[in-house]
Amino acid sequence: MVSLGFITLLRKKHSNNILIYENNIKIIDFGPNMAHLQNEESYKITKKSDIYMLGVLMWEISKSRPPFEPPKEICQLSELTIDMINDARVEFIEKSQMAYIDLYTDCWQDNLQKRPTIQEIVKRLEKLKIPEMNGGSLKFYKITKELCNLYIKEKKKGKNITMIFDSMELFFLEKQQKPNDVINWCLNNQISSIVQHILALCCYSGKWISKDEKKAFELGQKSAKGGYIEAYNILGVCYSEGKGAKMDEKKSFECFQKVAKGGFAVGQYNLAFNYRYGKGTEMNKTKAFESYQKSAEGGYIDAFNNLGYCYTNGIGTEVNFEKAFECYQKAAKKGLAIGKYNLATNYQYGEGTTINENKAFDLYQESIKGGYLKAYGQLGECYNLGIGTKIDEEKAFDCYKKAAEEEILNPDIYS
Repeated sequence: MVSLGFITLLRKKHSNNILIYENNIKIIDFGPNMAHLQNEESYKITKKSDIYMLGVLMWEISKSRPPFEPPKEICQLSELTIDMINDARVEFIEKSQMAYIDLYTDCWQDNLQKRPTIQEIVKRLEKLKIPEMNGGSLKFYKITKELCNLYIKEKKKGKNITMIFDSMELFFLEKQQKPNDVINWCLNNQISSIVQHILALCCYSGKWISKDEKKAFELGQKSAKGGYIEAYNILGVCYSEGKGAKMDEKKSFECFQKVAKGGFAVGQYNLAFNYRYGKGTEMNKTKAFESYQKSAEGGYIDAFNNLGYCYTNGIGTEVNFEKAFECYQKAAKKGLAIGKYNLATNYQYGEGTTINENKAFDLYQESIKGGYLKAYGQLGECYNLGIGTKIDEEKAFDCYKKAAEEEILNPDIYS
């Protein structure tokens, strides 16, 4: 029991004397500390002199890092650190989390008399015991941990939320688990700030659960308060669109700034959008271009496509069809449907490359299969004019019809 084990740490009270493996915590090195303080004759030791370091130790267990060591960017976390975040050792439930924080901050009181005794610490920790999970809960807990790991890995690959949801669909199929069962369990057992962030994304998009933008905003707030910086991204989206929260472009911009400063490429991507259209800040197309560059350097796939668009249309930079073609190629190779569409137009019109109508036709088809349905318009043109395929007026008509329906349902707000 860790609470009783703390008593044994009064001589050597630091994290090197604690081993954590598979949720088991062991206390090691019970030998005496023979260090001698030069002024120890004048230093009066009381029972509460060591309590401060126990508070630091409890903080370190909760944060998974020593004090004053800067947190690692989420995209550079090791597997072990990811597990530690997902375990969220002190995020039992919200009330217990706050009680734990109150306990270790009490240990830091400047006034020794206000610090709790070791016996008081033990009693307060005992009250925070987590009830044993039953078989069903344990199964969902393990699946949720794996789901969080998958989310982080896919983010490291630069995938957008649509791509990540596709990967999650495959994950649920492999686990033979209904997605809505897992998501509903997570709603009732918000075991970590990452889980809250994923839930916010599901609620906002209506994925595997009823669409609830207000709930998405609330979950995003909880996740952000819990220390998961990327959660500010969904808050920024809510403020930007006025969904789940009152529209506030300035707050939206500030949220995206926090995400970008936290090392998330999606934050730079959304900042670029704000600079490009002057949302929450002054319009600055040069900064928009630079932010797209930073986002692309961070590996965010969508940023390669938008960077290509900047080169194509001279947004914040000079027109450069060759560089645009390279950007679209990178986006397409990473599976981005709109990237394939833009690459197809380059092949069709010979922008930044030689004309290749067969490749253009194939890429328009791939773009549609990837979910970019506006590509039906160009595919219809291919069938109508015989670009990369035989003329087929019937197929051309069907494509134009689908393109028109898609434009009505999902019109382009910004170009």
